[in-house]
Amino acid sequence: MLDPGDHQRRAGPRPPRARRGGEPGAAGPRSRVGRCGAGPRRVLEVARHVGPGPHGSPGFGRGSVTLADHDGGDLLRLEMENEYLLALRDGVPVASTPDVLSVLDHRTGVPVQCDAIRVGLEVDVVRLAAAPFWTDPRRLPVLQPRAYGIDCDPVGVR
Repeated sequence: MLDPGDHQRRAGPRPPRARRGGEPGAAGPRSRVGRCGAGPRRVLEVARHVGPGPHGSPGFGRGSVTLADHDGGDLLRLEMENEYLLALRDGVPVASTPDVLSVLDHRTGVPVQCDAIRVGLEVDVVRLAAAPFWTDPRRLPVLQPRAYGIDCDPVGVR
């Protein structure tokens, strides 16, 4: 019989699973983005952009999502283009690519893709630290927010 740690050594961290009460389980190095309380955030607005992306080709899942914290009412805006690229809490960048920003359904812990997010959904937003390979200065030009047409330096990358 394998112990739970054996799986992680061979295959990397497990995906998050819902615990009792709907709180996502731990899945490696991550943190809540813009955490202002322990509760979930409710999706207030989803704005999708139609037309070509910054690279001149048609984009998909492009736009922004505005979330409100249940506890303090603080706002979190996520910029997206087929994936979540930048998180701003009350207008201040708090997380960005190359880290992985993930939106999880608060009840089930299941990831919510950019094209499936909708108004009224209760979600948790987590930041998964990028591997050192992706934060190497030689690779950042194709991964940082500016590569997606967002005028912002990467958050948390040294």
